[in-house]
Amino acid sequence: MTAASATPAPSRPASDKWRYVAGFMAFAVLSGIAFFGTMSVLVPQRLRADLGMGAVESTAALGAINSAGSIASIFIALFVGALSDRTRSRWGKRTPWIFTGAFIYGICFWSLSRPSSALLIAIFYILALVGLNMVQAPIYALISDRVEESSRATVSAAIGGGGVIGQGIGTLIGSRFMENVEIGFICTGLCALAAGVLAVILAPKEPSSKDLPKDTSKPMWRIILESLTPPLKDCGDFYRAFICRTCLIVAYQMIFSYQLYILTDHIHDTDAQAANAMAIISVLTMVASLVASLISGPIADALHRRKAPIAVACAVFALGLAMPWIFRPRWACSSSAASPPSATACTCPSTRR
Repeated sequence: MTAASATPAPSRPASDKWRYVAGFMAFAVLSGIAFFGTMSVLVPQRLRADLGMGAVESTAALGAINSAGSIASIFIALFVGALSDRTRSRWGKRTPWIFTGAFIYGICFWSLSRPSSALLIAIFYILALVGLNMVQAPIYALISDRVEESSRATVSAAIGGGGVIGQGIGTLIGSRFMENVEIGFICTGLCALAAGVLAVILAPKEPSSKDLPKDTSKPMWRIILESLTPPLKDCGDFYRAFICRTCLIVAYQMIFSYQLYILTDHIHDTDAQAANAMAIISVLTMVASLVASLISGPIADALHRRKAPIAVACAVFALGLAMPWIFRPRWACSSSAASPPSATACTCPSTRR
């Protein structure tokens, strides 16, 4: 978002805070269900079972799909953010984007059940990410636009906690539909649609932006270019945090994007056994992440140190990731599921200070 959009929010009734918490947490939970149910379970299963790909082909295809989506999301988010800053309508700057994006998000996630090739799945996935960013970027902007500064931490925590809950529930739901992915895609598509719609309904109504002056100080291409330009002066802390978080996320996704294939190809589970294992893993992931999120901040504050907790968390992370490599039994994958999310959560309070 541009600097112009990050204006102090005027005083509002206390009930507005909890409406934002409810609306944005509903978005985070439902979007997490849709995204992780689809990309951690249903799409990998569809590549393998429905499209008849072998182990090598399906693994490579899933990696290409995720990579294309990640690269596209960088530009989509910046473009949507710049456009929503300049939107003038009776429904406000953000609401039209959230509402429209919800339908694109939901329809495209359901449409992932239709293509007959990995290329078409990748195209529909990128279109779904357009919808997701049309919802997500304006919601994050609304926190600075409309939520009082004293309530922003609570609202942000609701989004973070909701995302953790959604990830666990999404993987659990996806694993229940491995034998019938068509129904699974319908469920995740409906969750994606409901994520944006409920955010609009539950959160306080955004005021009209129709009469706001238009920001013509910079062309859109320049705003996007400046957003993509990395800092170059007095930015050592930024790059240290950036490298740390990037390595953590890459390692995390290397496991959780492929956990179905790890269970079937490495542990040699059947589809039914893999579904049951993923159900257990999803619960462990959710519990470990929530506990770590609650205790990591107070621990870092009590120690008055940031680097030591990060080092310990990364060591726990590495140990958890190594479990399926060292040990083949299914309990090793369960340990791997519990350790990385909790370690990731522990690094967040430290890297944000």
